[in-house]
Amino acid sequence: MTTVRQPHSNLSKNEFAQQLANKGLVALQSSRLLLKHGDCSGAIDRAYVSMYCMALTALECEQVNFPVSFSVKHATLSNELFSRFVSNGRLSMKLAADFDRTHADRNANDLAYAPACFSQAQYIVDSAVMFFYAIQDLFEV
Repeated sequence: MTTVRQPHSNLSKNEFAQQLANKGLVALQSSRLLLKHGDCSGAIDRAYVSMYCMALTALECEQVNFPVSFSVKHATLSNELFSRFVSNGRLSMKLAADFDRTHADRNANDLAYAPACFSQAQYIVDSAVMFFYAIQDLFEV
């Protein structure tokens, strides 16, 4: 995942955060549509992209400065979410754990053939919806 603000960008931090939130919303809508049509692995992938964008949105709103053109890895986002939001009760531990679970499930190779694929994907998409709105409510983006 390489969503970062480029050095030549004219966007302010707030505009960039809004752009990330918009991208997160589109990915969330895609995940719901893919699940509706039975594409479990695609739904999980888009749910993760939505959560990733919203995690970046939260950190942009908190004025966390990643180096320009830095590709933010999941572990970095997860650690920052915990230290800045979970540890002080601004984000639930369950939502942070679901972000990690979605990352792990996205990287699993056998999701398309697992018998519980649909229920697993449904749980992840529902978690992505809750994650999206929790960050949106926290920062009003």
